[in-house]
Amino acid sequence: MPLAAGKIIYHVEELFVKFFFNFLEFLNLKIKLYI
Repeated sequence: MPLAAGKIIYHVEELFVKFFFNFLEFLNLKIKLYI
């Protein structure tokens, strides 16, 4: 069980990091369009 929980937590962190970087790229595009 602890191993499975660790894998799930790691997977969630990975998804969060990917989402965060995608969001930053999206903000960069919006800023470039507005300026």
